[in-house]
Amino acid sequence: MRYAGVRESFRTAISSLRVRRTRAFLTILGIVIGVATVIAIVSFIAGLDRAVEKEFASIGSDVLYIGKYPWIWTGKWYDYRRRPNITVDIADRLRERLTYAEYVVPEITENGSVSYRSTTVEDVNIVGTSQDYIYIENAEVKMGRFLSEIENARKRHSVVLGWGLFDAFGSDQGIVGKRVYINGRPFKVVGVLARRGRAFGRERDNMVYIPIKTLLKYAKHRQRRSVNICVKGRSIEEIGLLREEVISAMRVIRGLKGYEENDFSINEMSQLLDMYASQTKNIYLAMVLIGALSLLVGGVGVMNIMLVSVTERTREIGVRKALGARRRDILTQFLIEALVLCWVGGVIGIMLGFLLPFLVSVATEFPFAFSVKAVAVGFLFTTGVAIFFGMYPAAKAAKKDPIYALRYE
Repeated sequence: MRYAGVRESFRTAISSLRVRRTRAFLTILGIVIGVATVIAIVSFIAGLDRAVEKEFASIGSDVLYIGKYPWIWTGKWYDYRRRPNITVDIADRLRERLTYAEYVVPEITENGSVSYRSTTVEDVNIVGTSQDYIYIENAEVKMGRFLSEIENARKRHSVVLGWGLFDAFGSDQGIVGKRVYINGRPFKVVGVLARRGRAFGRERDNMVYIPIKTLLKYAKHRQRRSVNICVKGRSIEEIGLLREEVISAMRVIRGLKGYEENDFSINEMSQLLDMYASQTKNIYLAMVLIGALSLLVGGVGVMNIMLVSVTERTREIGVRKALGARRRDILTQFLIEALVLCWVGGVIGIMLGFLLPFLVSVATEFPFAFSVKAVAVGFLFTTGVAIFFGMYPAAKAAKKDPIYALRYE
């Protein structure tokens, strides 16, 4: 019997909405705007989080970066400037000492121009590194090969092109073995990397890779240049052990005493991820609150319409009570009408909320993410709004005196 009453309440609610279509539409419109705002915001946040996580994953969470400076500065800049440079020799010594490391790769970067035949590309990232760099960066060689250990040891003029340079030079399939000119110096092309795309706003295809000792031979202010050392662990589970081992080995190599602070920095992607999370948390909260406020405005509209509906249907309430309807039956009927209003608006709002981020992702490079969490948030918000703003009109209807209700004109 109870379920039959609920079904009857749903039929009555739907019938009431059909009779008052214009009013129902205007009421639903407020809910639609509120839910669509919340869903769109949550979807944008999910897409942004997914893009950031993808970029972090493409670089590698099992890699430690040893540098002269930290990625996130916490002290005075002149404290860090006193630190001695990190050299390629330190990378060689670390490679012999570290047991939890799979690859130890020195790296240094500067900008310059690259020319091939009549084409010159400016502002190219020239990366000096070793033969194991592709394992650190998860890069793929599309043509030819990567740099070799002998080329690094003998400071040879060998170069691997990024896919962007290969495109800029006309996608010449015979470019491997040819010469290009880096800052006016001839280099033999030994390979081309596959397309890698962007990461953290940096175009990774607009790069060339040469032996690090070759770059240091010609680098500007080379006596003052400090290299970075990338250390890839054997597994993500051992990254903590690797970090401790790197710190211990670096202190021994530097000759630091027990009371002296580290004169180097150990950086890792988790630091940037934590910084991203802390800086965006309050922004996300504010955006969701804005969406929630717009939904609350829609809820106020639902309450006003339900109060008007209760007043208009006073005689109907009296008739139902005269026929044996209890207070909870009347309460359930009007509460279900509020739920139906909000759920219809919620469904439309959820669809529009996902449609907007999808259209943005089609028009731009912003990633689209379908979030089950967003659907759950939208449903819970609409249900909560319906109960919160529909309870008072429903209770008011349930408390009406049947004698007064029957005499109401």
